Amino acid sequence: MPVEPIPCAPDSGTGTPVEVTTCCAPSIASTALCRADGTTVLLVVRSGCVECGETAQDPEVVGWIDPATGTFTPGPAPADAGPCDTGCVDTICVQRCDDTDGDGAANATYNELWCVRLDGTTELVLTYEGDPSQPYTPVSPVDCEYGCVETQTYMLCDDTGTFLRRITIGAGQHIVEDLALDGLTPHTVSGTVGACAGDGSPCEEPTTPTATVGLCLADGTPIAVIITRDCTGIVTQDGWVDLTTGAYTPGTPPADTGPCDTTCVDTVCVQRCDDTDGDGAADVTYNELWCVRMDGTTELVLTYQGDPSEPYTPVSPVDCEYGCVETATYQLCDDTGMFLRRITIGAGQHIVEDLALDGLTPHTVVGTVGACAGDGSPCEEPTTPTATVGLCLADGTPIAVVITRDCTGLVTQDGWINLTTGTFSTGAPPAGAMACGDSRAFELAGILCDVDPATDEVLGLVLVEYEYNADGSLASVRLVDPATGTTYTLQGELRHCPTGTEQPDLDLTVLCDIAADGTVTEFVRDYRRDENGQITGHTDYTLDGQPYTPAGTVGVCAEPCRNTSTLLVCDLPTDGIEGAPTAADTSAVPYPWDADPVRCVSPLAGGGQALWDGGSRIFPQDTTAAGTCDPNGFQVLRGVAATLQVPRPSCDDGTVTVTISVRVTNNGPRPGAPNYNGSLRLHRADTGARLALSPMLTATPVSASQTLTVTATVPADLLAAGQLVTVLDLETFDSTGGNTGTAWTADQFTASYAYGITGCETQFLRNVITDCATGEVVAVTDTTLDGQPYTVTGEVGQCTAAGGGQCCPEEPCRNTSTLLLCDLPTDGTPAPTVTDTAPASYYPYPTGVATTGAQTLWDGGTLTLPDAAGPQPGTTGTVRTAAAIIQAPRPVCDAGTAHVSVQVDAAQLGPDDGCASTGFIGLYNGTSEADRIALDLAPRNTPAGWSGTLTVEADVPAVDLAAGNIAVALAFDAYDDSGGICPGVRRTSWQLSQFAATVVYDQTGCATQFLRNVVTDCETGEVTTVTDTTLDGQPYFVTGEPGQCEATGGQGSPEEPCLAQNVIEACRCDDTDGDGVGDVDYVELLAVDCNGALTSLGTYTADLAAPYTPVAPVDCGAGDIGAEPATGVQAHRVQLVTGGTWDASAHPTLRSVTATAHTGTGQITTADGTSTLFQGESVTWAIDKDEDASLTGPLTITASTGITTITFTTGVTL
Repeated sequence: MPVEPIPCAPDSGTGTPVEVTTCCAPSIASTALCRADGTTVLLVVRSGCVECGETAQDPEVVGWIDPATGTFTPGPAPADAGPCDTGCVDTICVQRCDDTDGDGAANATYNELWCVRLDGTTELVLTYEGDPSQPYTPVSPVDCEYGCVETQTYMLCDDTGTFLRRITIGAGQHIVEDLALDGLTPHTVSGTVGACAGDGSPCEEPTTPTATVGLCLADGTPIAVIITRDCTGIVTQDGWVDLTTGAYTPGTPPADTGPCDTTCVDTVCVQRCDDTDGDGAADVTYNELWCVRMDGTTELVLTYQGDPSEPYTPVSPVDCEYGCVETATYQLCDDTGMFLRRITIGAGQHIVEDLALDGLTPHTVVGTVGACAGDGSPCEEPTTPTATVGLCLADGTPIAVVITRDCTGLVTQDGWINLTTGTFSTGAPPAGAMACGDSRAFELAGILCDVDPATDEVLGLVLVEYEYNADGSLASVRLVDPATGTTYTLQGELRHCPTGTEQPDLDLTVLCDIAADGTVTEFVRDYRRDENGQITGHTDYTLDGQPYTPAGTVGVCAEPCRNTSTLLVCDLPTDGIEGAPTAADTSAVPYPWDADPVRCVSPLAGGGQALWDGGSRIFPQDTTAAGTCDPNGFQVLRGVAATLQVPRPSCDDGTVTVTISVRVTNNGPRPGAPNYNGSLRLHRADTGARLALSPMLTATPVSASQTLTVTATVPADLLAAGQLVTVLDLETFDSTGGNTGTAWTADQFTASYAYGITGCETQFLRNVITDCATGEVVAVTDTTLDGQPYTVTGEVGQCTAAGGGQCCPEEPCRNTSTLLLCDLPTDGTPAPTVTDTAPASYYPYPTGVATTGAQTLWDGGTLTLPDAAGPQPGTTGTVRTAAAIIQAPRPVCDAGTAHVSVQVDAAQLGPDDGCASTGFIGLYNGTSEADRIALDLAPRNTPAGWSGTLTVEADVPAVDLAAGNIAVALAFDAYDDSGGICPGVRRTSWQLSQFAATVVYDQTGCATQFLRNVVTDCETGEVTTVTDTTLDGQPYFVTGEPGQCEATGGQGSPEEPCLAQNVIEACRCDDTDGDGVGDVDYVELLAVDCNGALTSLGTYTADLAAPYTPVAPVDCGAGDIGAEPATGVQAHRVQLVTGGTWDASAHPTLRSVTATAHTGTGQITTADGTSTLFQGESVTWAIDKDEDASLTGPLTITASTGITTITFTTGVTL
């Protein structure tokens, strides 16, 4: 705090300064300085006394205090003293987002630890991802789109009093707000901002005793040093407090006192998420407490869940998907005393609660709210009690010791608080209370030796067990046998063990107990050895660990005869490969059957989630199309849709097959219309493209049920990203045939998926061991191809062939045809809209009369143009006219033009024949007669009773058609009194019907070329598979309609000759040694042209790796002597006594051999020389694979001493 001159005391109300006797006293700075070795010093600053009205002297440093010893040293501070690097009043952990793959979207999160200082500035201390001990360097930071904003609030003071400073960091913002103590009203800072402090003047009262922490005794016990400065300027060290017991000791601390090893400048509590049930989603949260040091490094201190005293071990940590709410609690005072103010910020809320000191009872503020401070002098009242934490009862319960120091300097221990229950107890804590984590109830010392004092011989190994009372005092000491855990009886003296002395070894051997009747019982013998390896005893057990006493002759068990088969199989993944995706209701409106407006989809009220969840949905009957999306009012298609999604498995081949099924039932009252009644479809959500379609419903009888099914193989990332939509629409109204509506029930919805896993299998070897006599499987072991143990994680199955160099593998014969096709767009022929408009600009003559109700004609109905009773004023005739605007949406791709065709049926109804030109239909690109681009006329002098079709068509710019610039106009005579042209007055009436307008956008160049690979069976010609790929071989999915590609532009090249349509492989055999029998396989490639003629393209090696020139081609069947003979393996076993010899050369078809020395040693001679077969040792030789002819020597085995057995197998012809 700043040092100020001592104020002069005023008089008793006159306003005249009164000279008072004051004392000059030094003031101790509230912020300590630190030396280079980390120790702390406190500066002593003195401000001189002056007479009232005189200018105050500048304060000066008169000395410094070592708080560890209490020694005062006059003069300036040590040269190496400087500000301590502990300027953080708090730390804030901020979550950030990183774009590591460069797509502009966040795909990784990391954290920043910021230091917050009193002046509101911040400094980045640490950047890490999940583990604070591992620094993280972001690739491309981007704004996060999830998580929560970090907010911290601090209580500070300025010249006007106490206020709150809230600092918000995160979501791309750094906001500092100053607020009043209600947490809502803005506060304007006045003067200097700092930590809040009391108002007493240091020259009017002694300094309040200050406890300086951060020091520890030599044994690590934390202490607090108590210092006080009186009004004469003398600084005294009153004593020190043991923070583990609360005991106060007057005087200076012991000489070995020094700084505690507390290198953490802060701690960070990180919330983590755990997946305990293996479904990949978080279902449990836990916390990690990290220590943050001055240099920014971190260390994990504790992992716990709800109770920090209970360590937690996560099962499978995963990323959390939810945020947090920040809560801060402050102790404030109003006119009634202390209370707690809790401020909660986050998750869309800002809550301020005032509570009593129990943290539960609501508190009503009375008077002014401010920081709490004593009203009197510290020497007029005891110090506020202080709770010291860090202690635990003997059973581990955390407690806090409460101490108070009164005005005489006496420190008393008031009592202690059970921090788990909040219960306060007076007096000292129970005996046995100690620093938390220092558990000494039971302890084992290291291994010592029982030594004979006369011979120094080690008589045994001993563990020393210490047991403590609840108060920490030693209760008992026990000697323990380290092998059995029982109490050990000392025979000699207990000493440190001599070098090389270790615990006796144990070894286990399976032996056989052979009874008199020949019954053999296997058991385990547990040998005990001393430090010199000598057997000192043994214990026998059954194979399941129970004590056993042999009853017959004990010997080595004879080795049973075993056969081993090794199979190459594959571990096929099953996790997440197949199942049912989630189906979430969505709108069906964007996914019609096609682009025809008549088949637009109107939403079903209430959606379809009940259907997707396995229930049913009723599609009520509609009695009109009014208010639906059909512009013509012909029919109503009600639809529901669901978004399908499921995570990708750990491995797939990039495809997934999705199958959707639903049953629909016609509830009546009428059968479905003969045309489209509805369908089940699969669409892409991003483009709306239809991927698959079920058979369409047509003319569905009442009460009839039909199950609709759709299946499609699509890119795996579409299903994983929720970009697949299944749509069901049903016709609930159709105006054709008198159908006034149909109701439906949809139920039995199912959805399934199966990810492709080609290439995901793991090959491994399965070794099956069977008994030679019974054939029973004795053991099955799995290994990798290099012999390491392997654990199956999926489903074991046959490995699929992954290619190979064989000429003609045993696979079904298949032919492959590759066609170049084009994916033709289907959106180039949309149904146009025809809207009635004023015809005057298209027929700008005074004889024209606009016809009302012409929209009926444009909608496909019949329009009658009556004859007229007379001409239009000032003319000799009357002409009935009508016009309409033609508009059609542009497709995704077009060549810039569209062809528009319009026709109408016309009939001349009389009563008179027409005169000269009687009527026409015109097509316009614009709004005037001059913009006419096509015209068709009724016959001249049209006779009564004539009927025919008038047609106009033209190519127009696509942009004009889409913009509604194309128009059609009609004009027909109703009255004609031309006189000189035709004698007499002519009155004619007309009937117009069957109006139709079609548009075709030119989509030349919009087709996408792709390759269609058709695989057929060689014998039946049946198509087995059809695969579509891009021209570079990548999978391709047709979005339009496949068709023949057309030449682009000009006359194109002249027709090329029909070359190879198919290429087939023919297996050939070559006789290279002239014996008439083929001994080399090769392949001839044959081309099949359009007429089926074969042409050789060349001959190649069997694996098509290189060209091959045959020497003497022969029929591959030549010299075939039938199938190869069947072979088998015969088992053998011999027992050699001392001097006996076994020689491998006596067995020319030898395949494997195992030699075992049982009761002595043996001698082995191979091409490498002679070696010893030691007692109990077994060695084995065997061929690597079935193609190896036999196991070759030289190999001889001789029994030197004792018995040696030889187990071997030989190949035989069955």
